[in-house]
Amino acid sequence: MQGASALQFQGVRRVGPAGSHAWTGLDGGRRVTERAAAARAAAGGSSTATGVARRPHKNERRGRRGMGGSPLAPTTDEGGLLVARAVFNEAAATDTWQQQQRHRQQANGWDTDASPTPFPANISVENRRDQDTTLVRCKGFDRVIQLATLTTSISSFGLDIKSAFIRPESEPITVDDMFYVTTRGGDQLAVGHHDALVRHMETALGLHDRSLAAEKHPNNYTNGHAMSSGSANGHQTQQVPRATYTNHADPDYDPENDRRRHHLHSEPEPQRRQEEVYNAPSQTQEALTNDPPTSEFPQQQYGHQNSPVYDYKLTPHPYQSPTVSEPIPADAAAVLSAQMRVAAAEMAAAAAEFVQLERERATATDPSEIERLQHPRLEAQAVLEHTMIAMQGMLSERDNLRNGQAGVGRHTAEPPAYVAPPPFQLPVYQPPVYQPYKAPTPAPDPVKMPTFDTPPAVERKTERREPEWEPEVPEREPEEAPLPAPPPPLDHPIPAPNTPMGEGREVILQGFNWESCNSKNKWFDVLTNEVQLIKEAGFTAVWMPPPTKSVSDQGYLPSDLYNLNSFYGSQDALRRCIRAMKDAGICPVADIVINHRCAEAQDDQGRWNLYTGRMNWDQKAITTDNPQFGGRGNHGTGEDYGPAPNIDHTQDWVRNDLKEWLHWMKNDVGFGGWRFDFVKGYGGQFTGEYVGETQPFVAVGEHWVSCNYNGSNLEYDQDSHRQSTFDWCQSTGGTTAAFDFTTKGILQEAVRNRQFWRMSDNQNRPSGFCGTWPTHAVTFLENHDTGSTLQHWPFPTDGLGQGYAYILTHPGTPTVFYDHWKDAKLRDGINELIAIRKRCGIMCNAAVKIERAEDGCYAAHIGSPRRQVEHGTCDEIDMSLPSLCMKMGHGDWSPNADQVGNARWSCQSSGDGWAVWEDRRYCD
Repeated sequence: MQGASALQFQGVRRVGPAGSHAWTGLDGGRRVTERAAAARAAAGGSSTATGVARRPHKNERRGRRGMGGSPLAPTTDEGGLLVARAVFNEAAATDTWQQQQRHRQQANGWDTDASPTPFPANISVENRRDQDTTLVRCKGFDRVIQLATLTTSISSFGLDIKSAFIRPESEPITVDDMFYVTTRGGDQLAVGHHDALVRHMETALGLHDRSLAAEKHPNNYTNGHAMSSGSANGHQTQQVPRATYTNHADPDYDPENDRRRHHLHSEPEPQRRQEEVYNAPSQTQEALTNDPPTSEFPQQQYGHQNSPVYDYKLTPHPYQSPTVSEPIPADAAAVLSAQMRVAAAEMAAAAAEFVQLERERATATDPSEIERLQHPRLEAQAVLEHTMIAMQGMLSERDNLRNGQAGVGRHTAEPPAYVAPPPFQLPVYQPPVYQPYKAPTPAPDPVKMPTFDTPPAVERKTERREPEWEPEVPEREPEEAPLPAPPPPLDHPIPAPNTPMGEGREVILQGFNWESCNSKNKWFDVLTNEVQLIKEAGFTAVWMPPPTKSVSDQGYLPSDLYNLNSFYGSQDALRRCIRAMKDAGICPVADIVINHRCAEAQDDQGRWNLYTGRMNWDQKAITTDNPQFGGRGNHGTGEDYGPAPNIDHTQDWVRNDLKEWLHWMKNDVGFGGWRFDFVKGYGGQFTGEYVGETQPFVAVGEHWVSCNYNGSNLEYDQDSHRQSTFDWCQSTGGTTAAFDFTTKGILQEAVRNRQFWRMSDNQNRPSGFCGTWPTHAVTFLENHDTGSTLQHWPFPTDGLGQGYAYILTHPGTPTVFYDHWKDAKLRDGINELIAIRKRCGIMCNAAVKIERAEDGCYAAHIGSPRRQVEHGTCDEIDMSLPSLCMKMGHGDWSPNADQVGNARWSCQSSGDGWAVWEDRRYCD
């Protein structure tokens, strides 16, 4: 799994009651929640909107773009009420503001040659009647330091950011950054506190000196900011009252029509569910300049009855000003450091809230209380996961900066010199060439035939005559030439592969999904009843869910490791299931979660860091990288996992306790293999020690790191990604295999876009981890994190048949996801492919000769290797033993047409976009 909190959904969710327009959005296939959007904004964000707010009315959008007109344009709203609104002229605003800036700089002795900020800053706070949130508009702030400061100042004021629209980098500075906030109780911010919120945000930005100036000159300032009868901050205004009120006296007002009038714009994204996803519109510079310069559009006001809308005009000092408390740093490292501080605070807060909700959920017994906690618990998990992903991206950026300073650049290999054939095109229709019309040659006059009398009928005897032709009988086809004899066997047989995955011929079934813990029938009983079907399908091992007591239902926040009563069933049910599998010759594999462990008692400071049960550890078992849990151990040896205390594996007594527990799990409970969760959280040498001590039949770790992307496009070169997996396996001393996330990422991209050229690297080997160390690669298409109900990184559903045709015929140890095996549309094909793999003797070190890898088609010949290869794959196939050919894609290819292996081939199984052939000499 990618962390216990890896619970996210695609789709949209309405925030607040009906009529509210604050929506959550999607980011890269993941659900962006309200607080996750705020965390992204605080960390600098990306160039896309992290959250989605209500689409502004056309009058509001035009009002932001800058329209010329009268100094104050009172207009009639749809409700018939006059609303005063200053009309903003962008050109006049910029010129006037720059003049004021130069006067201020000269008066204070500043550098007048320095370029001022091109647009004045602006903060406004208002309560809208069609929403249950308070809208905070921020305009004119930079996207790095100031935006992060704004976000943290809103949170420190005691408000929750429910959603946000962050101005993309491509948009002009006149576009607002909008935050939809509520109090901790979920209500709008009281009108009387609006002014205090703005002053609080100004103080955080270092602009509090202007508020003091306002107190000294109240006649020239409104709400602490310049508002005169002339031009204020570039706005042509009259004396504007402190607040503008809008009431609901209009008897024809319809909230539903008002809500529909501000509809949201939908923007499709790939690989989503069928629900629409709404994104706020963006404004381009072209749109700013195309509007009529003299049109007047008032900005429509919304608010509860007698609710003022404050509009504060800020005049920020230039960055050269000595009064600015936090200038924009010149180097990227300082900017990234500021972003990481904000992201770390958000992640720590999200982790604390998530763990607290998990504890309440685990201790609750009343069904109504459990149902009440379910929604905030799931949302807290999603928020935490998103903050962890943001922090992971920042850490990666930090490493890139360090490498750049050290002169170590990122190496990107050139793709192979391959020119893809042009895509298939239908022949161009050629219209027939019409000949000019020619009149037919007139026929000669008919010849007049003589008339004669009809002779009398004469009775005749008809004789049967034989036909003068005989039907053609096709000649009998000559008998097919006999099959060529197989070549003699090798003089020295290739030894069995050296692999941590059993004997090298294992096929694994992941025997659960994310929702198995909520099964009506306890899951261990379900697996027990299916043991015979699992055996008949050809599986040799079953990866079972985490069996220990856990704070989370799925088992990935363990507490007491010796307590085997979990949400999947009791300890007795677990032992019965394991016994049934071993009697059927199936290896039960335990999901081992030892990167972190949740404590069950608190210290005198209220921190959860005291353990109970047979492993009654204290704070010394927790790394010092977890200050929120009061860890007093050594520094961690891997990535930090925020939701729970990280175990310090450098302590001898901790490792001894874990090895004793693993021996008990193997020798007493009966497990035969280990699947280690989140292995990048601690050093690989410790995993190697645990495996070397217990000697399981199979051992595999989840080393999940992101593939190499260029924006949203997967890069062709994934060598660095599979190298990281290779390095981790090597750090265990070669005692543990790893899940092949590289093959999953490449394969699903190739199937989705018919880009099968991705399946061959620049040495014509399989491009995933199975192409560099196949004996240690465990291939898969989906697991409980990437698929199931989470859909974090899903494989295209319509290409699952092609995917299984690949991993069940290629080197590596294949793993089949439970949901796919139970799917009636996939089950028969999967069972047939497993049977073909066994008949042809395909093992984890199989040889592969890629016959074709191009747009629309991938084809390969797979069999036993003719020579031993320590790392990488062999491309010489031993034809004295059975072998197979396979293809993916709808391109035209046949092993018989290409005379692969100088043999004749028989198609044994096929489906939509895939087929598998066997050598006829070895077919029954």
